[in-house]
Order: sequence, then structure tokens, then C-alpha cells
Amino acid sequence: MFDYGKVCPKCNSTELGEGILSGYAALMPKGKIFTSGSTILATVCTRCGHIVEMKVKDPEKFVSKSKNKL
Repeated sequence: MFDYGKVCPKCNSTELGEGILSGYAALMPKGKIFTSGSTILATVCTRCGHIVEMKVKDPEKFVSKSKNKL
């Protein structure tokens, strides 16, 4: 996930770190009952604290059932 070319849009720092939302902070796919969801990954500016990017670790869990069928 980490891109060393990224810059914080708030303070222009290139000093960025990575983190995950912990505990029960998993993103769940809408309309899917039996799934554990996915961990949320974040890129954070270590100078000002701005969250530069957030994304899920397992994006394949969010594919709709109709797209899975051929």
C-alpha cells in the first residue's frame, strides 16, 4: 500500500506512516450477511496527523454476487 511518492495535501510533508484500524473497525460489504469484512489500512502524515489515504485490505470481498457469475 505504501507509496513513497505521496505527499500530505495539508502540510506537503513526505513523512508518512501506515496504520490499521483495530478492534471491530472492519468495513463490511453492504448486503452481505456472512462475511468478516476487511481490515482498513491507512496512510497517515506523521507531521500533522492528516489521513492521506484509506483502503481495505481485501477488496475482493466487496464484489457483488452478480459480478461473480459468468
